[in-house]
Amino acid sequence: MYAIIDTYLQTINQKGLLRTLDINTGIDFASNDFLGLSKHPQLIKACQNASIKYGVGSGASRLVSAESLLFKNVENKLANFANQESALLFSTGYMTNLGVISSLAKIGAEFFIDKYCHASIYDGLKLGNATYQRYKHCDIKNLEKKIKKSASPLKIICSESIFSMDGDIAPIEKIINISKKYKALFLLDEAHAIGIYGEKGSGIAEELKLSNKIDIYIGTLGKAMGCAGGFVACKKSIRQLIINNARPFIYSTALPPMQLGVIEQAIKILNKLRPKAKQLLINAKLLRDTLNADTGKSQSHIIPVIIGEENKTIQIATKIQQQGFNVKAIRPPTVPPNTSRLRITIHTYNTITQINKLSSLINQYLS
Repeated sequence: MYAIIDTYLQTINQKGLLRTLDINTGIDFASNDFLGLSKHPQLIKACQNASIKYGVGSGASRLVSAESLLFKNVENKLANFANQESALLFSTGYMTNLGVISSLAKIGAEFFIDKYCHASIYDGLKLGNATYQRYKHCDIKNLEKKIKKSASPLKIICSESIFSMDGDIAPIEKIINISKKYKALFLLDEAHAIGIYGEKGSGIAEELKLSNKIDIYIGTLGKAMGCAGGFVACKKSIRQLIINNARPFIYSTALPPMQLGVIEQAIKILNKLRPKAKQLLINAKLLRDTLNADTGKSQSHIIPVIIGEENKTIQIATKIQQQGFNVKAIRPPTVPPNTSRLRITIHTYNTITQINKLSSLINQYLS
């Protein structure tokens, strides 16, 4: 019976699609810890203090016995952070999209999804057995063509603000206009923009002064905020719906109380890191400008180096890793066929010297 498993693994390995868990070494150009907060002394101290006061585990789901004023306090701060009425925490960003999307699907919502949206959004559609249509990536005309034919009383447009594999930015203002025109809700996933954009660091919508136009805000805490968990910020009625419908919320053990202390501290710190975030974006542009490579339409701190063929991408990533840089190869099904790439992320702790050296190596191996 194991022969079936072995054959499958051999097949995907031959195609250059086998995933493995490797020890991360070298200079970090791969993680989503954009601001380096996972090692920030104040976050570490907040974790220690909360652990001593409340313990290291929550013990149950919030609906069973884990609910506390700690959750209420942190969620109120997250709601204010996202400029929304209320917020609800989940154990991960992935679980947030899974729970929110499936909850809305259960009451008959029809979804209109950017083709390049994250797997968690698509898995939420599957979990909720949703009716949905995909529109071409960042294509407003294609979105309008699809949504104007819908007779659904509850239409929801879903997009990321910064797309995780391409680093490009959604046309948020145009999507808002479409959502208002066709009486649809707009769900915006700001996972990769949090901490980098906006006066408070809440993302692209805040940067564009459009926060009050977003109906459902999805955020993650495990990237620029340096801790763990995810959250949705929205109207109180939507929050109540999610509490009642979201299986990932209902049946998951709640975040440990020590993480709540870390989240609260991370929100405070973000406001002080605006200069570093702006410099990070300047450094990202420097890398894009010095690469002799296809970086797609990246406009952010996420930079793809699109190579195409899977095995060639792995070979180049391996050579770069051997030179002391942690850069990963991204392949299908995470990205479309024939678009395998190096996914590079810029951090506040990456120096100009390191960025220039990485650029030189990529140019050398691609030539």
